[in-house]
Amino acid sequence: MKLSELMTKDVAVCRLDSTLESAANLFWSGDVGILPVVDAEGRVLGMVTDRDVCLSGFFRGRPLHEIAVGEAMSSTVVSCRATDSLEDALEKMTSARVRRLPIVDAKGQLEGMIGLMDVVHTLSAKKLTLKAAKGLLETLGAIGSPHGTVVKGAAPVELKPAAKAPAKTAAKGKQPAKAVAKSTTKAAKTAKTAKPSKAKPALGGKAPRKV
Repeated sequence: MKLSELMTKDVAVCRLDSTLESAANLFWSGDVGILPVVDAEGRVLGMVTDRDVCLSGFFRGRPLHEIAVGEAMSSTVVSCRATDSLEDALEKMTSARVRRLPIVDAKGQLEGMIGLMDVVHTLSAKKLTLKAAKGLLETLGAIGSPHGTVVKGAAPVELKPAAKAPAKTAAKGKQPAKAVAKSTTKAAKTAKTAKPSKAKPALGGKAPRKV
């Protein structure tokens, strides 16, 4: 089944300079959780979700009408074409762990949206093959898996603690700077506190006669 048969064509959108307050109003009025961010020609520049709005308002500590959509959106866009199959869309959703994809043309202009609920409604009408239904279950499992879990079709990510900077070692045959400074200070203290040595007696064991 092609995505052109499943996608929603009437899609609410916002612009880069739109405020998060206006985006939140669109979420509420349109009963949606994601909005494509487009330019004047309708090309998709990013995606903003209701979660992005909440987190941006919380972490920036500013009212939503002062924050632009461009500050909160994700500029990494995973998209499909209307001629792609449902299986293609499900594979991309699984790999990116997203529930919805924008459908764009060759110029990147928005044509529609496809979401998992569209697939579920089609499945309930018994219009999907067993292969597509299995793909739906795999996608749902991937999206719901904990962060750090490698899923089918996703690039493995290994999380490591930040590496510590290697300690600087002294050049061969030279003392470290701290050791040199320490030995110099110790030598200075020794010279300051040392008592002058007594003159050695002249040859023959007798002290020199005073004139």
